[in-house]
Amino acid sequence: MRPIKVFLIPIFVFVSLYVTAQNNIEGVWKSDKGDYMIKIASMGQEYQGRIVWMLDEKDENGQQKLDAKNPDEKFRKLPIKGSKIITSLKFDSENNSWSGGKLYIPEEGKFYNCEAKVSGNKLIINYSLNNGDKTWAWTRQS
Repeated sequence: MRPIKVFLIPIFVFVSLYVTAQNNIEGVWKSDKGDYMIKIASMGQEYQGRIVWMLDEKDENGQQKLDAKNPDEKFRKLPIKGSKIITSLKFDSENNSWSGGKLYIPEEGKFYNCEAKVSGNKLIINYSLNNGDKTWAWTRQS
């Protein structure tokens, strides 16, 4: 019985570390400019992020800002707060990062390919533009 325990303990430790690394993207993150907070959660094998707080969620008329530039017409009358801006991120255990995602920027009404990495209390999102890559840093809130 003892040899089985000795064999199983490293497996349990590895699985525990893998699950912890995989899930450390989950939580609430504040943008580097302090104007947004997103909550990232797992949806099966993928991760997605929704806007849960905005510094300026109202327009000049006191109405909630709408996703007016969304390429999908059915979303244009919905508030930006609550919208999904990160989709399809998948954990890449080789690089301890998340890749294959899409990032939506409501102010532009555009989607970009993205990848993400957690470093300490920072979430670094890299996304591709036509003229090069851009990095967006977020700080963990919870």
